[in-house]
Amino acid sequence: MRVVDVIRGEERSLKSDLENGILTLRAGKAEFERIRSRAPQSAGEVGRLVEGPEGFDIQVLLEASRDSLRLAAYTVEKRRWDDWWNGASQGLDETAVEAVAQVVETPAVQNLGARVPTGGSCVEDDTWVNEGLDDPPIQGSGHVAVWTGNEMLIWGGIFQNSAARYDPLTDTWGRLSTKNAPVAGSPSPVVWTGSEMIVWRGTGSLEGGRYDPLSDTWKPISTVGAPNSPGGHTLVWTGATMIVWGDYQTTTGGRYDPATDTWKPTSTLGAPEARS
Repeated sequence: MRVVDVIRGEERSLKSDLENGILTLRAGKAEFERIRSRAPQSAGEVGRLVEGPEGFDIQVLLEASRDSLRLAAYTVEKRRWDDWWNGASQGLDETAVEAVAQVVETPAVQNLGARVPTGGSCVEDDTWVNEGLDDPPIQGSGHVAVWTGNEMLIWGGIFQNSAARYDPLTDTWGRLSTKNAPVAGSPSPVVWTGSEMIVWRGTGSLEGGRYDPLSDTWKPISTVGAPNSPGGHTLVWTGATMIVWGDYQTTTGGRYDPATDTWKPTSTLGAPEARS
């Protein structure tokens, strides 16, 4: 569960911070009204269940005033077929399963003079059509995007994780696995290394991970010697090293080498003052 305070702020302002386990989002008027319209209408009310690629999300309105909301966001992850089947198949005796289908002769269809469409709209026999299945991710707030050279990867969010991948050549969306992935922050800063997307912490998350789009898998990132980075920090990729700098309160940073999965500190001598 995640508790989120949404506060109406200046126009075109979208800032977030984490204090005492509660995520505070300061949103502009338009963004605040959009979040308010999608939230439950009265305190104690449970919102509608929203299905995402990797789980089910639901919101409960805890408190509400003219300029603020307090929401509790719950996420129930879906159980993957392979995980379920690995357990269910252990006690399955295929020879004991009786067929329930029957062979039934279909009646002949009479030609009543109906015209067959000629516009190419008919689906070819013995083919699949996945139209409508490759839906875009749930549109939320606080997510980030990175370009791989072939696809756009979407990650993170405030109320739910908008984990997805978009191929502009085919104009299609696909799922981005969250198995073994870090907790998604809002936002969770990311960089693209040329082969992996690296996610490092963020508001509401104290974890990091490395995502390989070719295998659709995640690897953890070592935290030994890593900077605190509770949120508000930035990441850059040098071509060999990821540099982390700053957060909401302090001037801290680190250099991460994915080849060795190790961290080194960055100097603070002559560094700018803390800001977010």
